Amino acid sequence: MGNCLPNSTTKTTAEISPATAEPTSAVTVKLSWMCKSANEEHGRELPMMNGIKEYIKSIGVMDSGACSEELFTLASRFKSLQMMCKAHFEEEEKDLLPMVEAAEMGREKQNKLMNQSLELMRGTHSNVCDFLLQGLTPQEAMQYLDILMNFADPNFISSFICQQAIVD
Repeated sequence: MGNCLPNSTTKTTAEISPATAEPTSAVTVKLSWMCKSANEEHGRELPMMNGIKEYIKSIGVMDSGACSEELFTLASRFKSLQMMCKAHFEEEEKDLLPMVEAAEMGREKQNKLMNQSLELMRGTHSNVCDFLLQGLTPQEAMQYLDILMNFADPNFISSFICQQAIVD
């Protein structure tokens, strides 16, 4: 899963010169770097998340009297994960968003890219969307939803949110 964009979208970001068979624009290079970087960065927290999951399982089988220290340790692990995720999103805002803007995608292309990303998200990890929103402050959750509503198809977003409500 090395690509984060379908081939048809990647082809539209830059034209290929027939003589050299190489991109005539640095946009494709930047996008492929962003995809590789995104895959590496998003997988960085998986070991910590799996460790937390296993730790929760081990706490569940312990005696109820001996859990206070383990719960404190679990809380500190959650705090570490929260800090890592916060740093990750700040880094994306600082580094990746200017690159996307530098690619000079028009509003229509941004909307198409956002809808493709959301479709991929719905197919791969839509079951953790509620977990993500619950981890945000109410103001941050509203900002997140506002961004989605501004860039994505409102019908798709409403069906995505309604799907989450039905599942719960």
